[in-house]
Amino acid sequence: MDIVTIFLSIYILLETRSKGTIFVAYLHMKKFYTLAAFLIFYHLTGFAQGPNEDWVTYIRQQEKGPMVITTNLFYNFVGKPNYKNLLIVGTNTRDCKKNGYPDDLGLSKFYMLSDSIENRLNRLTKNRLVGVVTYQCSGFDVYYLKDTTGVKNALQSYLDYNYAFSKNYLTLKYDRKWQHYKENLVPKDLSDAFFTNHEFLNQLVIEGDDLKGPRK
Repeated sequence: MDIVTIFLSIYILLETRSKGTIFVAYLHMKKFYTLAAFLIFYHLTGFAQGPNEDWVTYIRQQEKGPMVITTNLFYNFVGKPNYKNLLIVGTNTRDCKKNGYPDDLGLSKFYMLSDSIENRLNRLTKNRLVGVVTYQCSGFDVYYLKDTTGVKNALQSYLDYNYAFSKNYLTLKYDRKWQHYKENLVPKDLSDAFFTNHEFLNQLVIEGDDLKGPRK
């Protein structure tokens, strides 16, 4: 049974770990899709871990605020597939908090875009999703592709038609050594203590904290 069927069939109660807030998934379709996307992105640290996956989430503090990076560390430790083409695709939203992290409506928009991009890529070429980034009301998916034939035109047409009033981002370039992955997605500190600390920081960012003020 897929996630849509489950959400349409029953009420979902989710208690967050830090605040004990209860989110209820009503059968009203608009609220359902908004909440479903929120729950999916809220648990980015809980990516289903397959045989070639080791997903982690951490925060990188930038000039304008926190950047949330979710990446697959698997390729940092083993041989990378022979996919030499870097694709970064994303869009922005007005539905975000003061710290730049998208609210539930913004996350819904990002999730729908990610799902559509994945479906189109799978029809065009072999690919690997290696990262998901949110920063200043924008969300980006980072892929490495086996082939680029038809990719840019297909994705650009989709963005132009479906996200015409958004600020979209699409770049496709050669990156044989996976430099972007190593320099922009993989953290320098890979210790358990680092990720434990950033699990807490990630929760603060989700709640709207810009991580600039003193902690109480």
